[in-house]
Amino acid sequence: MKAGIAAIALGIMMVSAGASATDGNDLLSECNTAIRALDKKAHADYDVGYCLGLIQGVLGTASIMGETAPKNMQVCLPDSGVKGQQAIRVTVKFLEDNPKLLNGDASMLVLLALTDAFPCQ
Repeated sequence: MKAGIAAIALGIMMVSAGASATDGNDLLSECNTAIRALDKKAHADYDVGYCLGLIQGVLGTASIMGETAPKNMQVCLPDSGVKGQQAIRVTVKFLEDNPKLLNGDASMLVLLALTDAFPCQ
């Protein structure tokens, strides 16, 4: 599964290189800040808003695309849904587990994290 994700990611990163000012390195930093703030119930700052907003935007797009997206890019959430904090933790874990992908586009990395955590059968 990881080999397939890496191949897809590398192909998409080549296409989207330079398409976004934010890469996985920035996203990992911002989402780690978001987790610390959410765990401490601290005041939300830019990092929390950016991380959560980007993840929810990708989730929304994946939901709209549904079955029209390529099978390997479909996200199938559990019936109970996914809360923002859970999606942030899924994304951070994926980024930490795949450091070779950190130079890729942040939105694409979120999608890869979500498809890895919530694949469609």
